[in-house]
Amino acid sequence: MNKIAWILAAALVVVPLDPFAQAAFAKHDRPKPPHHRIHKSIKAKKSQPPRPRQDARDLKPRFGAVARGVGFWEGTLYTAAGPVRMHVLKVDLRRADVAPVLAKAQPGAFGLERTSSMSGRVGALAGINGSFFSPRNRQPLDLLAVNGKWLAQKSQRPAFVVKEDGTASILPSRKARERSVLSAIGGGPTLLSNGKISLAGWPRNMGGRAPRTAAGLTWDGKVVLLTIDGRRTGSVGATIREEARYMAALGCREAINLDGGGSATMVVRGRVVNNPSDGQERAVSNALLVFPKHTYVTRPMPRRSPYSGFSWDRS
Repeated sequence: MNKIAWILAAALVVVPLDPFAQAAFAKHDRPKPPHHRIHKSIKAKKSQPPRPRQDARDLKPRFGAVARGVGFWEGTLYTAAGPVRMHVLKVDLRRADVAPVLAKAQPGAFGLERTSSMSGRVGALAGINGSFFSPRNRQPLDLLAVNGKWLAQKSQRPAFVVKEDGTASILPSRKARERSVLSAIGGGPTLLSNGKISLAGWPRNMGGRAPRTAAGLTWDGKVVLLTIDGRRTGSVGATIREEARYMAALGCREAINLDGGGSATMVVRGRVVNNPSDGQERAVSNALLVFPKHTYVTRPMPRRSPYSGFSWDRS
């Protein structure tokens, strides 16, 4: 009898007398199935508010330092047309230089070279692709001057100009050719003039949504270089007018459009930071690059006669 009592006592210790208490204990102790967590996450995702639409007014970049006088920012605006991915360089000309560089080529001819290759070859800090060029002979289609030497002057379109005193401006082609110019790179159309959008001469049936490249000057004289990705899932590109609005939002007083489309490229410290629409970097005729002060750009020596051709070293 004592043996049976001991067995019953041991059973009561292991199993509670109250079956409801046992069921409650098992219910709380039982691990939740994975589908419970998945259902909860889906419910939380559905409850998130839609992303607000943005435009140029929401463009508030915070620049990180690339080098002395050179800042870089990248970001995405979620516009009504879709995401617009952009990359921006800001350069203080008192602490760094901006100048065009030609692609490497045989003497007496223009060549093609990737922007990153040009940047690495001449030791640039950063830069963008440059002017429009002919696919037939690779010749720039707009004004181009390098270290005081004019290489292309036939274009009637405006140009981004750095004068011999180290200041920069955007000038009509005629005025640019009349000034003492250290370097110049042309394009079009003019995006901003005295802070206002100015697309004179740009056909309305052109300038659809595409990758873009631009150069501009802020109200305090700093240089702004912009690339906008396009024709990709993560960025729909921009129209010419939208590009102008973005340059104004970046603080520019003057701005000019440069070669875009598959050519649109930005390089920082030797690395391509944007996503060219070709899926890879395109070789171009020239680039607009940023240098440490006085390491590449020099004041031209006085010339006894007008520059006549390609008798100088591009290497």
